[in-house]
Amino acid sequence: VTASEGVLRTAFDMAYEQLYGRRIPGLDIEVMSWTLSLAENKQISIEGHIPAASHLDQRDHQSMYEEGTMKKAVILDRSNMGPDLSVTGPGLVVEEQTTTVVPSHFQVTVNRHGDLVLERLH
Repeated sequence: VTASEGVLRTAFDMAYEQLYGRRIPGLDIEVMSWTLSLAENKQISIEGHIPAASHLDQRDHQSMYEEGTMKKAVILDRSNMGPDLSVTGPGLVVEEQTTTVVPSHFQVTVNRHGDLVLERLH
């Protein structure tokens, strides 16, 4: 067990006990959702801003911090993405409530059900 695993286990056990009034030894941890909070790092200059999703097309770009460097990422409006669209990262798929990050060496497509599919390129 690494230090971070120990921290997660302790936090899970405490939260579980607070919610249900008991602990269950050896209970597997299952993450149902994640929340990410971002804050601007004053040491990194982010150029421009991301316009409202309704005003985006695949020609729009945004600087994105990846693998220790700033990269130029294509911005895609999720509502305009159809099954014929395939884009190689880096990219940002922007929706009203979320943004999907498409790292370099990944390709994003939309399947026949309308789901985003990210595939690692070899």
